[in-house]
Amino acid sequence: MTTAHRARMAAAAAILCAAASAAPALAQSKGGDVVGPVDDSEAAAKVAAAESGEVRGVNPADILSRADLVVKVTNLEQGEAFVAVAKYDQKLGEGLGANVELPVASYINVGAADAFGMGDLFMRLRYVKPLSQSVIALASAELVAPTATNDLLGTGKWQLNPGGGLVKVWSPKMFTALVYKHSFSIAGDDARAEINANSARVVHSFIFDKGYYLTLDGRHEWQSAGVNEDWSTTEIEVGRQFSASLAASMRIGKAYGDRANDGAVEINVRTFF
Repeated sequence: MTTAHRARMAAAAAILCAAASAAPALAQSKGGDVVGPVDDSEAAAKVAAAESGEVRGVNPADILSRADLVVKVTNLEQGEAFVAVAKYDQKLGEGLGANVELPVASYINVGAADAFGMGDLFMRLRYVKPLSQSVIALASAELVAPTATNDLLGTGKWQLNPGGGLVKVWSPKMFTALVYKHSFSIAGDDARAEINANSARVVHSFIFDKGYYLTLDGRHEWQSAGVNEDWSTTEIEVGRQFSASLAASMRIGKAYGDRANDGAVEINVRTFF
């Protein structure tokens, strides 16, 4: 990576850190609105619960109405990538939810080529069902539309991706999730590579006092269509639930194998409805 590339990556990381440091101030303002002169006891109770350790949306089994803004910077082996993703989740009923996710601004530089624009659109349905007091089953169906404005920013394929998993709740402060997803292309640009990929993921989270949490995330993926590839990603995330309606987190990680990178930083700011 060139000196200029490193400088851009450092500047982006500094901006992300500044955004993260600003989040507590935003949360304080929001909290003041909730428990201000108007005596809204229900809202105040929710804020108190968040401050005492209640964390929302970290467990994959949570079905909530929320909006996320995710900004990620990746240091590639021969360049860099930046993406800003807008996500929206809507609770449809008990155990059922829908989700849309769109990379609204993506930039990638792989040395010989670069591109800026929008990425592929992801649409999902999710269903969760408790199997016992401590085990929850997950099921999902994902449709991917090839909306990317440049070949470097998307696959060029329509995809249908089923998934499923289990969540084991060890205690109110700790859980483990095992998740599997199969991705395959069903239509799209005939000149682009077919997709037949698998993802196996393990997530373990710890919930701490005052809304803090820590998540360890490991994922192995393999592609068996066209050129066979496999790669793994390890990530760690630290976040906080500032109030009943506002949370933020920072995640760092690294990928190994056929799709390796030299590290990534991700900031997520989310609001709950």
